[in-house]
Amino acid sequence: MKNTSPMVLVFFILMIAGNATAFATDLTVTGTLSNGVYHADGKITSANTCEVESTKNVYFLASTSVGLNPGFRVQAGGKLNVIIGDQSDLPAGLDADNDQMPDVWEIQYGIDTTQDNSDEDADGDGATNLVECYSDTNPTDGNSRPKGTYFEYNSDGRIKKITRVD
Repeated sequence: MKNTSPMVLVFFILMIAGNATAFATDLTVTGTLSNGVYHADGKITSANTCEVESTKNVYFLASTSVGLNPGFRVQAGGKLNVIIGDQSDLPAGLDADNDQMPDVWEIQYGIDTTQDNSDEDADGDGATNLVECYSDTNPTDGNSRPKGTYFEYNSDGRIKKITRVD
């Protein structure tokens, strides 16, 4: 694409692409992007060496703007979705990192939407992020914990872990 202005380049990428995730006030992305939502309260810009691989689904969610440098690329089969707005503008039920927790919920509690962190327990209350998500409790507050007994299973269907929260 010779002599293509940045605005035309952004339009071109939007036409062929799709989704990604990280959080900052202003965010500059670089390197190879993972599946997920890249979220900024301000703007998102790209470094000259930045790409979405063929199997990746990346979302840019920015409140003010997204600027992609000429070296930014989306490989065939890769997807980049650009949304100017807030988390309520994300597609309902979006789970770009496939960890069974909606990205909107992960963003609300500052959880990385680019990797599976469903087994983590940052607040140390005995309930994983996944359990807290579906119990509608706060995964960052040890006093906000779901009540009950939870079973986690391994790949062959056997109980891997039993968690009792009183």
